[in-house]
Amino acid sequence: MATSAITGVSCSGSSSDVDDEDDCEDFAYEKFHVVHGGNMHMDSTRTHATRVRSFGDAVCMSAQPLPPGRVFLVELSQKETGWCGHLRVGLTRLCPGGSDGLGCPVGTEQSGTRQCTHSRHGMHGPALPIPVPPHASPEMEALGGTWVVPISTGLGAQREADALLGESDGEGDIVKVGNHVIVRDSLVGRSRVGRYSHLLDPLFKTHILSTTARGTRIGVIWRILEGKYGDTEQEGVMHLLVNGRDLGVFARGIPTHTPIFAVVDVFGCTRAVTVLHVEYAVPSLQTICRRMIQKLTVNRLAISRLGLPAALQCYCQE
Repeated sequence: MATSAITGVSCSGSSSDVDDEDDCEDFAYEKFHVVHGGNMHMDSTRTHATRVRSFGDAVCMSAQPLPPGRVFLVELSQKETGWCGHLRVGLTRLCPGGSDGLGCPVGTEQSGTRQCTHSRHGMHGPALPIPVPPHASPEMEALGGTWVVPISTGLGAQREADALLGESDGEGDIVKVGNHVIVRDSLVGRSRVGRYSHLLDPLFKTHILSTTARGTRIGVIWRILEGKYGDTEQEGVMHLLVNGRDLGVFARGIPTHTPIFAVVDVFGCTRAVTVLHVEYAVPSLQTICRRMIQKLTVNRLAISRLGLPAALQCYCQE
């Protein structure tokens, strides 16, 4: 479940309080854009997306461009059998058509190609065709400027290869992606609240569960590499994070002077996803208190017997 805003301090997309852009402008990308595939249904907060029919036509994008060094994190909330393939996650420079006050308004036609301008950043990029392509791969990739990774059970093999090369994403409570520091707790999946949640939760942290298991948290982040040997050109690279583990670089050559949106294709056996809030640098006081409460109780189900206010109980059980 998405992180709840208890005191109004959190900028999680799961709370209606985040509609105040002045307070939560920095995290306004942590929800889905109103432009999406025809088989997708969004909840009122645009943080929970469900595919209501078939196996495709379920492409979603972030409400605003994803800044470098920020993570667009989704949790696999629901699965269904009978299909092949799973979630696809990545980045695109194609700007969603239309405007909802958070996204990119479509501008005028230039040289036969629709252009969109992001009103806050003053940057330009090609507009996404309407209707939205049915799949992120191959249809959106064929348009150019889209980098997508299909999530599979064997996706962690690349990270094992990186480990052999001596690369590390940090230890303990943080994950390092280049110079960017992310709080690991928000990136790690959790089981449903129940009697055995204290036994199941460590399976996400130790990466025993499949990367396509329900409750898995998958994030996409991109960062800028400076040119070497005095070269002034910059290059963007895309990383994938699974349950707090950096799987390494999956795409290079991402432009650094155009809006870059996160793209999520709720494909195949993945039926629903939820956008989650991510913390950076150091854990918030709310997160630290939640960890302590969970540590001092038998399991997360037992928190319901502490007599906490409903909102606080819900947050502590996540």
